[in-house]
Amino acid sequence: MRKWGDVAHWRFPVEKLGRDEFGTWLGARPPTPYTGPRGEGEWTHDFVLCVPQDRWWIATFNAFTTDLGAQIYVDMTTVPVWRSETHLQAVDLDLDVIKQWDGTVMIDDEDEFAEHQVRFGYPPDVIAAARESCSSVFDSVVAGAEPFGEVGASWLTR
Repeated sequence: MRKWGDVAHWRFPVEKLGRDEFGTWLGARPPTPYTGPRGEGEWTHDFVLCVPQDRWWIATFNAFTTDLGAQIYVDMTTVPVWRSETHLQAVDLDLDVIKQWDGTVMIDDEDEFAEHQVRFGYPPDVIAAARESCSSVFDSVVAGAEPFGEVGASWLTR
């Protein structure tokens, strides 16, 4: 994951689990080393990613852990691109849809999205695509529409 201007954001290893009508599914088992905006660390829970084709988001489905409140975490991104068979890349566009373990669904980082539009000069078509994607994903997560219903959880159990 990058930030606008080709700035490193998140980097971590995953394995390809398979594909379905929702996209490519990637998984990680703990400990999963990462490099992120606050440095290096390890995730200590299982998670899977859904990488759709031609959509402006990447979804993470987390196994339950007491130190992480997000059951589903969807990053609004540029359309993900496979740079090679083993390298996926997308630009994080700040907006996130989060479903917490108590069922609460929220949109996060709207202030960061507004600030970065000005600071980094997001093009109007990118702004519109991120907003549309966020709205659509929020509605889908609230409704439990797939892959945000049972599909993500089924990939996680694999």
